[in-house]
Formats: sequence, structure tokens, C-alpha cells
Amino acid sequence: MIEPYRSDIARCEIGYFVNTINEWAFENCSNMTEIVISGYVENIKQYAFLNTGLTSITIPTSVKYIENDIINICYNLTEFNYAGDKNQWYLVDKNSNWFNGSRLDEYDYSYIHCSNGDIDLATVYYYNDDSSDRVLTKYLNNNSYESLVKCEVGDAVINIDSYSFDNCYNLTEFSFTS
Repeated sequence: MIEPYRSDIARCEIGYFVNTINEWAFENCSNMTEIVISGYVENIKQYAFLNTGLTSITIPTSVKYIENDIINICYNLTEFNYAGDKNQWYLVDKNSNWFNGSRLDEYDYSYIHCSNGDIDLATVYYYNDDSSDRVLTKYLNNNSYESLVKCEVGDAVINIDSYSFDNCYNLTEFSFTS
């Protein structure tokens, strides 16, 4: 139980025997500015880093699933890194509101830094996803992308479901690419 000591934590290193970072795991660790996540973590649950003092975070390529709002109220966060490349990042199963898309303007970061370039969080890209027949509904419904301004859809997408872009009020550019 770390509850009474949360504000005393400045750095955390998640070991090799941990495969899931559970809900609220680091909630209110307001002085924690650094976290090292081992290459064995596969799941990051909702609100895992809620209201921490993190200034940067690196998600390892072992992560396969990310739930909603993992970095909610992390106002010091200025850098979000993914250890793999863009295509690997696109294949991570992410909840539609994993990064607080509707409140992107409140944060100092707006890109995910990958090994082969950056991904703009105000842009959604859909390529090489094995589950492409459901990807647009999965990621764009339920008001999750109010700040979305651009969408690029690759030839792997074969179906765009009804209401996929519902509430994407700021979407000004949409293109199909191959």
C-alpha cells in the first residue's frame, strides 16, 4: 500500500515481472517526474498515471493495450515517447480516449515521438491494422476526438461505420492514401 506515501515518490521503475499497470496505480503521485516501464508490460489500465508530475513518458513496444485517460491531469507532461515505430504504435489497441483527445489543448505535448518520426495527436492515421474493418468506429465515436483536425485513411481500411466522425467538429482535412 503506497497511499500515504504517494507524494513522496519521485521516480518509479516497473520491473520485469509486471505485465499490467492497473487502474489508478500512480494516482496523485504528484512529485513523480520519471517512470521507467519494463519491456514486459502489456497493458496500461485507465487513469494509471492520473495527476502525476511526469514530465515525459516512454511506452515500450511490449504494450498491446492502453485504456482511457492514462495520462489525465498530467500538466507537467511535455514529451510522450513510444519505443517502436509509427506502424507498431498504430497496432497498439488503444481506447478511444486514451490520451484525453477532447482536452488536447490543455497539455504541452501534441506529438508522440516514435523511432521513425512523430505522430501529431491532432491527426488520426489508419494504416496496416488487421482489424481495419472496425477501426474507424472503434477510435472515433463517443465524442473522443473533438480536437481532431486531420484524418488520413490508408488502403487497409475497408469499412467506415455510421457516425464514425460524429462530434469531430474541428475536422477540416480528410484524405485516403495508399
